[in-house]
Amino acid sequence: MSTAPDLSNFTKEEIRQTLNEIRHPFSIAIIDSSNFFNGGAIIRTAHTFLVKEIIFVDVPAVYERATMGTHKWENITHVTQEEFLATETRPLVCFERRQDLNSKNLIGFNYPENPILCFGSEKTGIPDRILNKANSVVSIPQWGILNDMNLACAAGICMYDWIFKHHRKI
Repeated sequence: MSTAPDLSNFTKEEIRQTLNEIRHPFSIAIIDSSNFFNGGAIIRTAHTFLVKEIIFVDVPAVYERATMGTHKWENITHVTQEEFLATETRPLVCFERRQDLNSKNLIGFNYPENPILCFGSEKTGIPDRILNKANSVVSIPQWGILNDMNLACAAGICMYDWIFKHHRKI
């Protein structure tokens, strides 16, 4: 049973402005993902954790039905890699599984203030030009035979990890 308040008397903008006052100080960037359903699922999960902003970098479209309507209350931007690299000054924490990156383990990782958690395509990962700008490269420990994880699942794990390590009462 849902305990959500009745918001039918409020405009989408009023709801968004109210949520902006209690959002957590971290953002999500999804880079080069061509799986439209993953984008929608990530928006839905980001809403659950009240992420500050969801940035789609070179993502052509998102399946809005997968958001279950939460997209209308979220701060969502679409930019190119060039725009992202030229304008972002916040710390980038890139989640990548490639062995050659000497990444830090998510368990025990300490996030910088106001980070952007970056996730790449399941096929190609995060482009090197963005990894080169990263403050940290982090991997999610895995034990199965396949050493990759669904993008929406990985983003959800990392959003939860940030919340778990920085929980504050609202």
